[in-house]
Amino acid sequence: MSTFARLRSKRGFGPLASALALATAAGAVAFTCDGGTGTDAVAYEVSVDFTESSTQRDIDTTSSLLQSYDPDTSYLLQETFPPIGRATLRTSVAGFCETVVRQLEAVAGVGTTSCQLATTPAAGTRGAPAHSP
Repeated sequence: MSTFARLRSKRGFGPLASALALATAAGAVAFTCDGGTGTDAVAYEVSVDFTESSTQRDIDTTSSLLQSYDPDTSYLLQETFPPIGRATLRTSVAGFCETVVRQLEAVAGVGTTSCQLATTPAAGTRGAPAHSP
């Protein structure tokens, strides 16, 4: 298996879709957010370092939280123990980094997080590298 597993939008999760729906329905992500992925959206890179006590539910919760800002979030999970998640997403939410770091670090299995402006444009944005099938 590859070093990284690509987590896609809910349509592409397959068996994880029900887990995400359950986590959301159970109130695991208890906030409301306008994703703001319009033309004024800015690309960010977010890193999530999980703890040794993290569970699949913690991973699913962080994925759902990030996708609430941008449904097209590119979220990679490094399959090490403890896992490390990396996301690139676009949003126009004011104070995004401070807000998302606080929200992610409230998840039980998350150790530390970081957020910064993306150094490379997110897919689908002007200046983004072309993808080949």
